[in-house]
Amino acid sequence: MLKVIIIEDERNSRELLSNMIKHYCEGIELIGEAIDVQTGVALIKEKLPDLVLLDIEIKGGTGFDVLDQLKDIPFSVIFVTGYDQYAIKAIKYAALDYILKPIDLRELRAAIKRAKEQLNFVRQKRQFLLDSKKEEDTDLTKIVLSDRDQYSILNFAEIIYLKASGGYVEFVLEKGFKKIASYSLKHYESLLPETIFFRIHHSYLINLTKVEGFESGRTGKVKLKGGHLLGIAARRKVEFTKKIKSF
Repeated sequence: MLKVIIIEDERNSRELLSNMIKHYCEGIELIGEAIDVQTGVALIKEKLPDLVLLDIEIKGGTGFDVLDQLKDIPFSVIFVTGYDQYAIKAIKYAALDYILKPIDLRELRAAIKRAKEQLNFVRQKRQFLLDSKKEEDTDLTKIVLSDRDQYSILNFAEIIYLKASGGYVEFVLEKGFKKIASYSLKHYESLLPETIFFRIHHSYLINLTKVEGFESGRTGKVKLKGGHLLGIAARRKVEFTKKIKSF
C-alpha cells in the first residue's frame, strides 16, 4: 500500500482530493491530512509517508517551506495547486508531478501510478537515511548527501568549501573533486558544525581548516587550500577574522 499524506488548507479541495484517492485510486492508504506548514512538517516526521500531495499556497507559508524545513525528503512529492507559475521551482524540488486545479482524475491517477512505480526506491532511500542517521549519531565527522537517486558520504576533512548554485549546492573537495547535492546552502550550514564551517558570503560556506590566508581590509578575499580565492562579504569580515584568529 502506498501511504499518502495530503497538505491542503482549503477544506473543499482537501475533501475532494481525499475522496478521489479513496474511491478511484487503488492501493492507497491515506494516513493523514494537514492544513498548514507547521502541522504538515510535524505530520510527515510522525507518519513517514511514501507520497505527499502538496498544495503550494497554504497557511503559514508555502509547500516549499514544508520541504525546506525537512532535513531529508525520503518520499515522492506531487504538487496539487491552482497556480502554474511555480512549475519551474517545483522541478528544482524534484517533484514527481505538478497537477493544476481543477484536478483531472486521469492526470491524478497517472501521477499516483508513477508514485507506486517508485515505491521500492522511496522506501530504500528512507531506510538508507535512517541507517545513515544512526551512523552520524556516533560519528560526527561525516555528512550524507543526496541528489535524487544518488547518495554520497563525505568526511568533513574532504570538504574545502560549499557553493550555492541555483537550487543546488556544489561541494568543492580535496584533489579537485566536486559533488552536487540537493537542498539549500542554509540547509547544509545547519548540519555542519559551526566550529569548523563558516559562512563568509551568501554563496559560500568554507571549511576553516582549509584557510591558508586572507586579505586585510573591510572585505577582501580568503585563500583556501588548492588555490581557491573567495570573496568575503563586508558584514561577515569582522566575525570571520575573530573566528580564524582563535581557530
